[in-house]
Amino acid sequence: MPRTDAPHTQPKYRILLVDDDSDSIVIMQHVLDEVRYDIEWCANAETARSTLADEDFDICLLDYRLGAVNGLEFLTELRNEGCDTPIILYTGQKDIEVEHEAARRGADDYLAKDDLAAPLLERMMFFAIERRKAHAEPIRMALTDGLTGAANRTAMLEFITSARRRAQRHGRQFALVLLDLDGFKAINDERGHAIGDAVLVNLVRIAKQGTRESDLVARIGGDEFVIVLDDIAGKDGALKSAENIRHRLLQGFELDGERFAIHASIGISVWPEDGDTSDELLAVADASMYREKRSARHADAGTAGT
Repeated sequence: MPRTDAPHTQPKYRILLVDDDSDSIVIMQHVLDEVRYDIEWCANAETARSTLADEDFDICLLDYRLGAVNGLEFLTELRNEGCDTPIILYTGQKDIEVEHEAARRGADDYLAKDDLAAPLLERMMFFAIERRKAHAEPIRMALTDGLTGAANRTAMLEFITSARRRAQRHGRQFALVLLDLDGFKAINDERGHAIGDAVLVNLVRIAKQGTRESDLVARIGGDEFVIVLDDIAGKDGALKSAENIRHRLLQGFELDGERFAIHASIGISVWPEDGDTSDELLAVADASMYREKRSARHADAGTAGT
């Protein structure tokens, strides 16, 4: 019979332990000592909520009794807020009704503390994470541009909503950088759509290389892209990042021995000074981009007339 256990060699997972008992972190570190997990501890619901919003964890271990907050109620709140981190609810004693209610509210598994042991917990976490990955893949595909692998408009709008929540919570700013390719129709008409597609794919690759993992590169139209810069140092920081991206695009890419420079007009907006909503920020960035495009045309016309 084939084994159904989790593999012996597992990656190092990040665990968020949410428990108001300070002894719990010591116990959990002892239980998982051989597995070598990274464990972060939060003693209350509010700290856990902000930590889950700001950082990525492979799994969350949530205590059923969390001070004044019931673990089931907090679990419901997290799922309603869009938290998709795998969550295992654990409690001091077995209770089949609590176990069933936890499943209904979105828990990935349930564990009684009496059963707490490394092999069982390791297996539970492994399968909870893998189930969540399998469930997330169709969603990820629905939020991704099929040609370039960039985020699509829906994913961008969701990311902006999350960025605004983080910025409000921590008193920070974020920015939108709108890129519109110059002369892209001529590339398609003169060089063919295969070359045009290569330009789009390489633009995304270059933009991702010039941004941080915490930022987002999205394709929102045929030759129109938005880069969301999370936690940016105001307008100056956004301009610096945008010019870095422009420089990288102008260096271009090589295809079949030929180098292609990517020319784009760029517009910027910064939250909250340029707007609060996605629509407001996009409108300001769009207006900024068209001002740059018009200025470039006037400069070209002036050069042609001399």
